[in-house]
Amino acid sequence: KSVLDATGKMTYASAANTLAAISPGAEDTVLTMGAASVPTWTAPAGGGKMELVGSDILTSAAQNLQVAISPAVNQSDIAYLRLVVNVKANDATAEAQDTIMRVNSIDTDTYNMDGIECRAGSSSILNDAAHNYVKIANNNHNGNRFSIVDLICNNASENIEMNIAAGGADGYMTAFGYNSTASQTSFSDILVFAGGGQNAIDSRIDVYKV
Repeated sequence: KSVLDATGKMTYASAANTLAAISPGAEDTVLTMGAASVPTWTAPAGGGKMELVGSDILTSAAQNLQVAISPAVNQSDIAYLRLVVNVKANDATAEAQDTIMRVNSIDTDTYNMDGIECRAGSSSILNDAAHNYVKIANNNHNGNRFSIVDLICNNASENIEMNIAAGGADGYMTAFGYNSTASQTSFSDILVFAGGGQNAIDSRIDVYKV
């Protein structure tokens, strides 16, 4: 009560704003102790904040999951884009196919990847070049597949680069991929789809900027 009396304010929030010499309504700030023991509101340290950009959840079986990003997310405004994929292939045909991805509607043969995948205890080396997609989960995951893909637009080359971690009931995949199409400085579209057949109802993708 003494703080309220001293400031003449009716609430502790408004009293804190008065003591910190800041107008109320400043969002995403934290109260810190500055020079000469004067409290001030400052922006929090950068990094670590994930903000949902968009989602797609299947209400019926379909091949494609897609998030169109509007306005586009510029690389200069983020550290990276994170894609979370959780799908189940819908039929035997689809379960024999990979889960694959295209970025920014690029479907030319400019996707490349290197990595390793483990299937039922046996590992194999991934060394794929000049595809019109990049694989984000392999075909031996019994239809249940989970992937995390971190995407950036390389500042120097302006190519899209990505780290991929995926797994399922009987194995996993980890890889680095990139698309050599030039002048990519932002993200406008993410398309994930079954290499054949369909993905089951409730399959989903979520796209975050970090």
